[in-house]
Amino acid sequence: MMSHSGEFEGSMLVDGAVRSRGVRVWMSDANLALSPPGLSRFEIILFPFNPGMVFTQSEGEIREGLSFDFKGKRLGVVSEGPLGHPGDGEYNSRNIIAFRATTTYLPDRIAVRVEGESASGTDYFDARKILPPLTFSVNFDIPKERYAAFFQLKEHAHANLLNVLGRVFPGGPM
Repeated sequence: MMSHSGEFEGSMLVDGAVRSRGVRVWMSDANLALSPPGLSRFEIILFPFNPGMVFTQSEGEIREGLSFDFKGKRLGVVSEGPLGHPGDGEYNSRNIIAFRATTTYLPDRIAVRVEGESASGTDYFDARKILPPLTFSVNFDIPKERYAAFFQLKEHAHANLLNVLGRVFPGGPM
């Protein structure tokens, strides 16, 4: 299983309020985890998700962008914690019931936007306390100079991507 991680320029909004400037991203073959940079007690984990939902070498898809919509009962989780001692596993959580992932290719970066909503949740310490549903919007940019490292591209794959980008964005930054 390959994983891709990094901290990028961007923002996290929860219920319309700025949660962070900058986004820590961890992507595997099965899920995407988003959190504020550095040590954070807040995390959005989406599944199903894979690198093919952000990365393509198809000229047509680079021109048009990528977009995926999901609705269901458990498409991930919004978690906050640990709430007590770090090793205790005490987290407030809400199941994600819908999300949309949109990727736009630009001459100098890949712009990723993930918007979604959760169901209500339960407070870890008081099961009678219902946590309200929330909405989230996360934006982050993967700069062109980080494509090879973030997507773990071999030299020939990176060269092919740059070649395709050169055809889509003639005269753009190389």
